[in-house]
Amino acid sequence: MKTPKQIPANEIQFPVAENNENRTAENLSQIVGREKEISQIRNLLAQRDARLVTLAGVGGTGKTRLAQTLAQGLAANFADGVFFVELAAITNPELVAPTIAKTLGIKEAGDKPVSESLKNFLRDKQMMLVIDTFEQVIDAAPIIAELISSAENLKILITSRTLLNLSAERKFIVPPLDLPNGNSNVSPDELSKYEAIELFVERARNVNSNFALTKENADAVAEVCRRLDGLPLAIELAAARIKILSPSAILERLENQLNLLTGGASDLPERQQTMRGTIRWSYDLLDEDKKILFQKLSVFAGSFTIEASESVVYEEVDSKKTVKIKVPSIFVLDGITSLTDKNLLVSKKQTNGDVRFRMLEVVREFALESLEAGGELEEIRRRHAEYFLELGETAEPFLYTDKSAEWLNRLEQEHDKLRSALNWAMRHNVNLGQRLIGAIWRSWWLHGHIREACERLGAFLSQTDAADKKARTKMLLGAGFLNRLSGNFELSASFAAEALVLARETGDAKNSAFALYLLGILALDDEDFTRAEQSFEKGLVFAKNSGDVQILGVLLNGLGEFARMRQNYEQAASFYRQALEINRKIGDAARQTTNLINLGATYLVQKDFENAGKFYREALEVSSLSADMNGTLYCLEGVAGAYWAIQKPEQAALLFGAVSALRQLNNLLIETPDLPLYEQSVALVRDFLSEKQFDELYAEGQKINLEEAVRLCLEKNDDEIWGENIKNPFGNSITSSPFIRR
Repeated sequence: MKTPKQIPANEIQFPVAENNENRTAENLSQIVGREKEISQIRNLLAQRDARLVTLAGVGGTGKTRLAQTLAQGLAANFADGVFFVELAAITNPELVAPTIAKTLGIKEAGDKPVSESLKNFLRDKQMMLVIDTFEQVIDAAPIIAELISSAENLKILITSRTLLNLSAERKFIVPPLDLPNGNSNVSPDELSKYEAIELFVERARNVNSNFALTKENADAVAEVCRRLDGLPLAIELAAARIKILSPSAILERLENQLNLLTGGASDLPERQQTMRGTIRWSYDLLDEDKKILFQKLSVFAGSFTIEASESVVYEEVDSKKTVKIKVPSIFVLDGITSLTDKNLLVSKKQTNGDVRFRMLEVVREFALESLEAGGELEEIRRRHAEYFLELGETAEPFLYTDKSAEWLNRLEQEHDKLRSALNWAMRHNVNLGQRLIGAIWRSWWLHGHIREACERLGAFLSQTDAADKKARTKMLLGAGFLNRLSGNFELSASFAAEALVLARETGDAKNSAFALYLLGILALDDEDFTRAEQSFEKGLVFAKNSGDVQILGVLLNGLGEFARMRQNYEQAASFYRQALEINRKIGDAARQTTNLINLGATYLVQKDFENAGKFYREALEVSSLSADMNGTLYCLEGVAGAYWAIQKPEQAALLFGAVSALRQLNNLLIETPDLPLYEQSVALVRDFLSEKQFDELYAEGQKINLEEAVRLCLEKNDDEIWGENIKNPFGNSITSSPFIRR
């Protein structure tokens, strides 16, 4: 039996199975990035007990190219060579051993099984086999186990979309390329350091040598790569369109990704010339029940839980499909485990220990197409919407308690699914959508989705015929509250007035009180103190009659606002403290933050900087721990104002820059009633500094993330910052605090 010739590392070739094209390493497209992964896999292979390593991942992650690059780099480490075995044309597991043998030049010997000849040949070899595309012959895994056990110096590197699940197997999940976050302030030079961007630019230059990353196209390129989840093949296919489309035009067409992502290099296998072909390759390997589960799970936009997945998976129990039962959890769990092993789902462990799953967007698009082709899409979307209605209504009461942070974060995780549920409801079940948006609007306020919430509330309020009175009242109050924050005062007043009529008609004292509170705040915005006082006093009566202490706290805060606007600061502080005591007892962190901010504003305008700083910082502690993004940014601005007041304008400019960037990143604008006062406070800080100094500090602050900004404010020593004997820099320049929250 002839031993194959050892190939020098700089000339390594990759022999492949019959009917597949030979390709040398020199002819392969140069790999982009992956330095971290290459180092990790090399270290893994260097371990003596790592005899079998599987590079796993969804189609298009670049497993083959990564394996080829590793083979090149490791050739010198194996005295008997490194050999590449491609199985793309093999679907019969019984042909795996013969294919490996043929690659190694081993001839069949009479009646002796080729697997025996293969094991005998490998027994004393120091060799590495790189076996590509193993997923469609997964039943041949025992052959790999036999080879490993029979040859102690043999190492096998496998690429597969499915794990082999052998005891000797060491898995390495090939991740997508690293991506920039959604910050639009990143320069082209900074963006080009990310692997996904680097790959796009390089492949774009293959079809357009003049292409370059510029200020004008950088954001579009980054968003294309994000939309494609950093998937190398998808990025390459998108970049190829640069020949006729600009990055922004490619981005516009990504709504239907599978139709855009075609036209790969002709020397690639057919399955890798389109994303649809790549995904279908994996889909066709699933058994029927896994295909059905895969299709149904595509209804989830973004990540989802096992619990949520169970809500959409039913089993027909009669031929007419009129009776349905939930599939037992163990079947769903086993199915999701299988799809995860096959890398059609991506799992991620959360900080609380839970695991969430998601499909890459291009994979999800394929699964949705399959679900729609089977005629089940609308039925699955109905189940999905019903599940998230139940979740939203379950969460609603907790948003006003000491469990608010937990539920706010959970609803934020489900934001894309809530959107999908509302979209379906608008077309098919308006009442469901009205109940859902009425239940969750407060969470959208606290997490910065104010504009979107206003649009959704307005759309569902226009569907009057389908609304029940309870749902409509909640929607009206949410729309009134949020439209005021957006500066739509006339619309806000209209919604609040209608909510009051409806709440009184149904005997709903709590919501009557809230409507009157909102009307009172709107009157304060107009400086109509008589109307404001009447609204708050009437609202207080309803609040007391309701027996609900939470709404009583809301009205007390309103009375504090009334007193503060009348410059009765002692009375204002008393009302705020009463409201704060209530909200501490019931655990309403968002309202605690409001009360503390307003106390800080009351003391700041009285030039009591020590107490002002203390309340703003306490509010910052509460808001940052309770997932109240909106409140946290107000607190940071309040501390910035206090820095200015104690003649520390440098810190104020830095913090104002940080909050400005954070508001833009999280789509949280300054509330319209507070904007003039905010701009006044920034102008005062600017006046203390030279234009160059302010601009540099402001720009430096824009690079600070939320956690750093909070830490900067909370780590300072009280005595150092808020000393008692501070010269007053205010003079008569400001009569009202720019850092209030109603």
